[in-house]
Amino acid sequence: MGWIHNLFFKKTAKEKCHLKQPSPQNTRSGTYQQNLRLIQELPTYKFSDKTVTIAAFGDIHGRVDLLIKLGITLDKAAQALERSLIEVYLGDYVDRGANSKGVIDYLIARSSLTDRRIVCLAGNHEQMMVAALETDEDFKKWLGFGGESTLLSYGVSPTGAGKNTARKRAEFIQAVPQSHVEFLRALPTSYHHAEFFFAHAGVHPKRSLSEQKDEDLMWIRNPFLTSFADFGATIVHGHTPGQKPVFRSNRIGIDTGAYRTGILTCLLITSEKISILDTSMQNFRAL
Repeated sequence: MGWIHNLFFKKTAKEKCHLKQPSPQNTRSGTYQQNLRLIQELPTYKFSDKTVTIAAFGDIHGRVDLLIKLGITLDKAAQALERSLIEVYLGDYVDRGANSKGVIDYLIARSSLTDRRIVCLAGNHEQMMVAALETDEDFKKWLGFGGESTLLSYGVSPTGAGKNTARKRAEFIQAVPQSHVEFLRALPTSYHHAEFFFAHAGVHPKRSLSEQKDEDLMWIRNPFLTSFADFGATIVHGHTPGQKPVFRSNRIGIDTGAYRTGILTCLLITSEKISILDTSMQNFRAL
């Protein structure tokens, strides 16, 4: 979809990211099909809907540069798919990385300009950003959780926020487009499709999927991560970063720490196989 490239790539190519980037490697060989890597020796995952492919994206944290590249790769890979495509974004679009504003711009544009179903879920960092818009106390807490980089992406310096919290929050409110506020406040906390359930952080093992609380869906780690329970669906989540995706019999974790590793991961789910796309230099062909 060339509109994504035209809207964002020229702008983000000029932005300087303060994060360490992966060192270049030879990426000339290979095709888009080779980028689509079938995961071997996995637990068996059931997905009965033969009409769709679901593409789930891990935590982005301001790395719109990686999101654009992975989106282009997905779009080209999708041309070979004989199913409709549902895109699910697992939250944590903002904070820590260099361009949180650009990520939200991208997601709003993608939702409005494509005929695919786009599902954007809330992460704990979106929850904190919304709270930061509402009270000085929450604004100060948010800055300590990576909010300073988001502030900068909207053109507001965090300098002096500790002493002049109300003034800085007022500047921030003025800088955030109303469309971004509406986007953030409307984000659901989960998405359920056939035998897969998507949430930013995970689920509480002692509650059914229909009884989950938003706080757990956006924040939980243990007891979810250590549970071997059958949750009633395979849970696809982010929130807890790892060097590579985590595949368990009851869950799949796809937060690969994009803001610091340069690796953003997308999980592709069909009734036939589980695959991944990512932006690591070993698997990503320059476009």
